[in-house]
Amino acid sequence: MNDAEGAQQEFIMTLDPSNSRPLYLQLADYLRGQITAGILKPQDRLTPEVEMAAELAVSRGTVRQALDLLVSQGLLQRVPAKGTFVAGVANDPAADSTTAGQSSLRLIGLVVPYLRDALTNEILSGAEHVLRDAGYSLIFCHSENDIELERLEIERLQREHISGLLLFPIALPAEPALLSQIVPATCPLVLIDRSLPNMAASSVAADNLLGACQVVEHLIAQGHRRIVCIRPSSQASSIQERLQGYEQALYDAGIMPLAPIVLKRHSQSPHESIPEYDLADLEPLVRALRVQEPPTALFCINDYIAAGVMKYLLDSGYRIPEDMALAGFDDVPLARYLTVPLTTVAQSKYEVGAQAAQLLLDQIAAPAAPFQQIRLPTKLIVRASTRRASG
Repeated sequence: MNDAEGAQQEFIMTLDPSNSRPLYLQLADYLRGQITAGILKPQDRLTPEVEMAAELAVSRGTVRQALDLLVSQGLLQRVPAKGTFVAGVANDPAADSTTAGQSSLRLIGLVVPYLRDALTNEILSGAEHVLRDAGYSLIFCHSENDIELERLEIERLQREHISGLLLFPIALPAEPALLSQIVPATCPLVLIDRSLPNMAASSVAADNLLGACQVVEHLIAQGHRRIVCIRPSSQASSIQERLQGYEQALYDAGIMPLAPIVLKRHSQSPHESIPEYDLADLEPLVRALRVQEPPTALFCINDYIAAGVMKYLLDSGYRIPEDMALAGFDDVPLARYLTVPLTTVAQSKYEVGAQAAQLLLDQIAAPAAPFQQIRLPTKLIVRASTRRASG
């Protein structure tokens, strides 16, 4: 191996702190261009990280991030006690066989925030089926609703030389900025179940807005006029779309929506199915039920919230649906087996995963294709928890 001389030793570029693109990505772009142009040749050794950082007036951490990214993309390789070298896989038939083997892998990464319900399992099954038929293998990761763990898992997947990434976002405000930093623009990305604000990426989800309209229109047809939406504190796009559908159905019927009830989960375990609410958690609901004209129907943003609310109502002496109609969203398996079978909206979870996987494969085949936002149809499932309102 020969030490590289010239352009990469005396950097002809400077990093622009005022640029919205992170410094480490600017450096990675520059080095990638040098490699592509043949200025940095296979087996050339890069300037040591400390010296490179000093020349560019940046921290060593910035340099390390840039080099880690290019290593994950197979453009660089590290040799212990010797340094970082330009990989020779693309141009040197005699290059290290291990590196060559890594570059030929057909791997897709999938990161999800929780494993507590059939939604995630069916999405995983749909994606795996499509990818397997296309000759790809799936690497599955669990972020546990922790954005730092999500970052670590995505970075690990990049070191595995994935061909693309399927991501079920946590949907925190900081997530779009984080993803723009750690997911290279060259990495095909499809978001599952949720979209992210200011994030240029394709996504596949159920038609949450139309589904919420369907169930609220059903409650209106049953004679209900005081319908309240119960939602979690999360700002996920799926929740916002369902809230919008709830409001739209009421406005279309000439009914003013009531203020939503926000319930914070007592337990945040990503493995938990039915949320456990204590009296403090339920205080917003208790207050809403004590007003002079309380609601006669509750639309819960998802079936798990509906299950927790149903338990409270039944324990408090309410009859469902005689005293209070209750509906959910998702049609998870337990919905039909609750004490009072739950009226809800079914979404094709398997199809969400399958469509997301196919969209990712299309992006891999045509990287310049425009982003797509696919929304799959839903179906209203009417069960015993709703009825025609009296009076």
